[in-house]
Amino acid sequence: MIEVVKSLPPKILEDIELKVWNITKIEGFNRKKELNARVPSLIINEHVVFNSGIPIRREVLDKVYELLQDSD
Repeated sequence: MIEVVKSLPPKILEDIELKVWNITKIEGFNRKKELNARVPSLIINEHVVFNSGIPIRREVLDKVYELLQDSD
């Protein structure tokens, strides 16, 4: 999942903050529970957008563009 996000175009990457939560640590485990997320998941602006699966790069890019447009 991390590789998919890191492969996004540089222009997109400069506009986002990537946080990786390690669920083997208590902080990451608690965060997963708070968001009711499965592993792996992609969460954007506190919303689980891909849950328990690794999307293809195009799906992630489309979702990021959609969310950026919604925030304007």
